Amino acid sequence: MESNIKTSTQKGVLIMKRPLEFALGLIGGMLGIILAFMLMLPSMLGKGEGYDVNYIISITVFSVIGIIGACIVVNGPHTKVAGWLMIISALGISATLVYSGVHLGGSILFLLPGILLIIAGIIAAFKKTRV
Repeated sequence: MESNIKTSTQKGVLIMKRPLEFALGLIGGMLGIILAFMLMLPSMLGKGEGYDVNYIISITVFSVIGIIGACIVVNGPHTKVAGWLMIISALGISATLVYSGVHLGGSILFLLPGILLIIAGIIAAFKKTRV
């Protein structure tokens, strides 16, 4: 079984085969966690009602699933599974935002984690692996 990470023992350089999927998945997952914190912030500061804790936990869990998918793309041969994890994560974040009634207010920031994760997931799940 061949790993997606190859190291060069002469130069000590780490070469990744799927850096785009990893970067998009990691950034999307981290933005999802930041988004969950932003939704929780108004209630923490006492400046109004925050969103239900269940929505915040759901966004956080789906973001962590996206980060796990990004790590699997880099560290293992299961790129299709990792791609589907990122796709499920993106759909979960988007569905939670729609169901919770978050008013986007013209801000692309709330849509960005889902967009990045779905792009990374589609590339990872459907890109042919060279042998």
